Amino acid sequence: MKRLFIYLGMMLLALSVQAQTSEADSLLNVGDYKFFQSGDASGALRAYKAAAELGSVEAAMMVGRCYAEGIGTLQNLDKAMKYWLAASEAGSGDASFRIGDCYLHGIGFGKSTEKAIQWLEKAAKQGSTDAMFTLGSLCFYGTDVQQDVENAINLWTMAADAGNMNAQATLGMEYFKGEKTKRNMILAVKYLEMAADQGDAHSAFYAGLFNEKGFGKVADEVSAAYYYMVAANGGVPEAQLNLAILYYEGRGVDMNKKYAFDWYLEAAKNGVPQAQFNVGACYINGDGVEKNEKLGQAWLKKAKENGFDK
Repeated sequence: MKRLFIYLGMMLLALSVQAQTSEADSLLNVGDYKFFQSGDASGALRAYKAAAELGSVEAAMMVGRCYAEGIGTLQNLDKAMKYWLAASEAGSGDASFRIGDCYLHGIGFGKSTEKAIQWLEKAAKQGSTDAMFTLGSLCFYGTDVQQDVENAINLWTMAADAGNMNAQATLGMEYFKGEKTKRNMILAVKYLEMAADQGDAHSAFYAGLFNEKGFGKVADEVSAAYYYMVAANGGVPEAQLNLAILYYEGRGVDMNKKYAFDWYLEAAKNGVPQAQFNVGACYINGDGVEKNEKLGQAWLKKAKENGFDK
């Protein structure tokens, strides 16, 4: 009989915990909806607080963010820290990273590189790729710590392989430039493409360039056009020019003089002299746009003034 009561007690406890978790998840979802979709920041904060009190680590992180950034409430870094500490103790690497980042930049309290590194190392052990990337950057540049390029590359690699876009972009550019480590174009292409696939426009430009020229891999103009498009839509003028050229010449994409002109014009407006020249030529020749001698000459003049005189 005693065993039966113990068993029933354990079952009731498990059901209670399950119900509490379910309620916390529901409140977290309410908070997310109000925060990200309906724009009700104060309502989101109330829901997040309620979920945090029921043990939701994600909710505690969001409460900390609201207090840190003054979203739905007055900014209060002490309260933000309270919630992040609780989330960190519950195993949140993101919370530990936030605390370390505050110490690193002196946000809310005195700057302390020593404390920052302690929290960042804890966060990295808890799986925070942001912490891995930040620690790697400190080691790479020797910022308030002894420079250790090998350790930096290892940390960046762990973060990049785990999906951190900043680490992918940074690692890719370091392998391309070879400033402090051996140049490796194969790894440069790998990591820059990874970052580009997550939407990093700067990385996408280089991924497009390397695919077009066959650097670190077999030339692939279809992939080059794809990555140039990502970069061009992200506002990279050089990518806009290169994409326009591919459309004009029909390489990697179907030839389309209208699209070529449109991208030449975007790059020209962003100050690329060669694009300004090409816009002028398109107007004069009627390539992808109605002929207009006056506009054509004006763009050719602008290109010449900016140093491009074909």
